[in-house]
Amino acid sequence: MFLAQEITSGLDDGLQQLNVACELGQKVKLRCPAESKAKVEQELSDMKRDWEKMNADISACNAKLDAQLVKWAAYDELRSVFIQWLITVETEIKMGVQPKTELAEKKAQLEKFRVLLDDVNKHEGDMSQLHQAVSELDGESSEVNEQLRDADDRHDAAKKQLQDIVDNLESAHAEESGYRDMLQVRAPVSTVVFPEHLLSQA
Repeated sequence: MFLAQEITSGLDDGLQQLNVACELGQKVKLRCPAESKAKVEQELSDMKRDWEKMNADISACNAKLDAQLVKWAAYDELRSVFIQWLITVETEIKMGVQPKTELAEKKAQLEKFRVLLDDVNKHEGDMSQLHQAVSELDGESSEVNEQLRDADDRHDAAKKQLQDIVDNLESAHAEESGYRDMLQVRAPVSTVVFPEHLLSQA
């Protein structure tokens, strides 16, 4: 990029030198024998053609570099947003499951981790976008590939950890809900009053 900027900045000097060379060439042509004029004209024509080609090549190079800068900026933005979100999820996972007494509190905690897991699954699309962005980069480095692998691994780890948490909470919630239901069934039975003569016969 710096080399392209240096070359572009030198175009004005180059144009000035070309103009000087053309002026000198015209003067030389006036003093040349007839048979040499054609050669001078050809040299001037070649010099102008080479100059125009160089300008076209530099413009094409600059356009390509500008396009790559846009792609690198897009990748950096995508990765930055994704990593910030991932850090938030990892923080929630590290906090772990908090002890809860009431069944309603346990259900609320289960729903919280279900929402987190759903969010992680939805961010699969963001990982696909990151992979696509990297594939479009020219001259991608080992550092970029390492960043992508790190994001993949951390995302997969968060997904697995959350799935394990949700599975455990769902199992515990189902067991306690079943136990509470059985208590509700038993309560009316415990209040039944049997006739005394039946009790005495027993």
